[in-house]
Amino acid sequence: MKKLSIITITYNDGDTFRKAVESVDAQTARPEIEHIVVDSSNVPVALPPESDARLVRTEPRGVYASLNEGIRQSTCDVIGMVHGNDWLPDADVARKVIEAFDADPELDFIFGDVEYRNLKTGRLLRSYSAARFRPQLLDYGFTPGHPTLYVRRRVFDLVGLYDESFRIGGDFEMWLRLFDPQAGLRWRYTGEKMAVMSPGGISQLLVNQISVTPLEKQRALRMHGRNGNMLRLIVRLLYM
Repeated sequence: MKKLSIITITYNDGDTFRKAVESVDAQTARPEIEHIVVDSSNVPVALPPESDARLVRTEPRGVYASLNEGIRQSTCDVIGMVHGNDWLPDADVARKVIEAFDADPELDFIFGDVEYRNLKTGRLLRSYSAARFRPQLLDYGFTPGHPTLYVRRRVFDLVGLYDESFRIGGDFEMWLRLFDPQAGLRWRYTGEKMAVMSPGGISQLLVNQISVTPLEKQRALRMHGRNGNMLRLIVRLLYM
């Protein structure tokens, strides 16, 4: 029985896409995983011959349109993501995710820590831990690492899918919904390294961090009746 849907969205990701797929195929819990690849690349991707991932082709309508399509295509109780420029750090990540949700039927979502590494050399570039994260830090633009998020399907039924009007801030806006006290969701920080990212993603480009990210986070905060103070968001950028 499949318990965990993993969604991989890819858009011209090149070598990192293969690494993402291979990291899912290497999971000890692979028989319990439904892997859905949503591809909007200019040249359609080819799955490794040994992979049994399900390939869905879409037009390039943005990150969140692709992610929403993957969620709609998924069939499992728990949903996570390993995007085309990410990969799972070890073979037991999925097993630990499944065990966490099996152990607590009331648990709605979990998250952990992420590393940034050079794809070719494997050199560690930066570690990002969510150990000190508190929902109040959303006002400063801080969130857990989005690739470490695993969510029960019922949560999307409650709070909705990603807002496709955002270019790169839709994950931040989703965190605002997940941590909204009125939603009453139960969450847990795992303390585990749950994702590895390679540099070069759209949200990591310096021009986007400076010109797009603060404005989109401000818009998201104000959508949720929060202050959206630009100075706070710039302080977060300097910290990063």
